[in-house]
Amino acid sequence: MSLTPSTPSVTLTVSSLKPTEAVDLAGGEISGLGRRDIVKSNLAQNDNLLLYPGQSSNVLVRIENNWKSPLDLELKLDGEFPDNLTVDGQFPQNWQFPDNLENLQPETEIQRRLAFWVPGDFFENQLAVDRDRTRLQLNYSLEFRLYLKKAGPTAKQLGEQVLSLFIRPPSSYLNFLPAFYGERDFMGRFLSIFEEAFDPIVQTTDTLWAYLDPLTAPKSLLPFIAKWVAWPLDPRWNEKQQRRLLRNAMKLYRWRGTRRGLRWLLAIYTGLDERNIMIEDSSSQNFVVGGVWLGPDNALGGGKSYHIKVLLRLQADDRLSEDLIREIIEREKPAFCTYELHIQTR
Repeated sequence: MSLTPSTPSVTLTVSSLKPTEAVDLAGGEISGLGRRDIVKSNLAQNDNLLLYPGQSSNVLVRIENNWKSPLDLELKLDGEFPDNLTVDGQFPQNWQFPDNLENLQPETEIQRRLAFWVPGDFFENQLAVDRDRTRLQLNYSLEFRLYLKKAGPTAKQLGEQVLSLFIRPPSSYLNFLPAFYGERDFMGRFLSIFEEAFDPIVQTTDTLWAYLDPLTAPKSLLPFIAKWVAWPLDPRWNEKQQRRLLRNAMKLYRWRGTRRGLRWLLAIYTGLDERNIMIEDSSSQNFVVGGVWLGPDNALGGGKSYHIKVLLRLQADDRLSEDLIREIIEREKPAFCTYELHIQTR
């Protein structure tokens, strides 16, 4: 741009900080850009900014005062851009350059990195916003205009640079192909179709362990896991209790018939701390002539052999089924044992 001696000399440079990536400019007409001057202007690659929805892309803005005196400047954004595009967290309509450009001293340069961001659901929401649009618009242009502030109603424009914005779907499948397939973005857009189709399957495979863990598996898979460990589900148990029960089924099998296994199973159902579940066995022996000596561990008539006492201390608001508690005790105790159940409410 040729300048007269009375025109202040200011340099405005906007360049992308991402590695240069080739973009099919011809795709602009297909995607609805039309015959704008962007395609005709033979822009350099650093004037192109490739945007992936949900990812941030940065550009570097340099403003240098080559004039012999201080200047009061103002930088504005204009052009054609997506409605949901943000620059440093603000929409372009309300965007202002973060740094103060007033009283910019001679031979002084300001550099600032700007972050451009498009929401991750850009492709999903476009048709919903504008149903009259038959094709997605993927190419846009953003104009950086630098003005000299004046006291009058108008400001004198000192410089302008156009930044081409190309919104493309990201594709990780390109990482598995030779580098020359990435020379044009068509291959990435083509592969993203298959990536979107197969990605749910890949995510399911990567998290298959969570589907087989009773604590994280979907509720519909609990009957399958119950058959896997041969432990029938009882509808009287809530979902949380069933998940904990299936998670510890194999350990409960090993401890069946022991005090530890019975106490743990009762703790899973009642939610009580094991200190509030007391299981005592009768240690006294009946009097047998010639078999024992009379003492503190012996009883003359009375007492039961192979007999246990189960004591539960519940809170006042606990709602538990006594019948189910007795079924648990009947199933877990040794077959030859008898028992008695006491439930205390605190």
